[in-house]
Amino acid sequence: ELPEHQRGDAVSSMVYEANARVRDPVYGCVGAISSLQQQIDMLQTQLALAQAEVVHMRMRPVLIDD
Repeated sequence: ELPEHQRGDAVSSMVYEANARVRDPVYGCVGAISSLQQQIDMLQTQLALAQAEVVHMRMRPVLIDD
């Protein structure tokens, strides 16, 4: 039995999982989690590229002055 203060979260979780299963009968919420993980991976790659570009741009004046 769940403590009373956690019951609302448990119900919300069950509703989310049920709706995910309706949208995707095969994978349910696992499909949504997988999709979000792919987005995270893609965004982390984009962030790393942008950070590398910032470093490159900051180094440019140093290279030009030499």
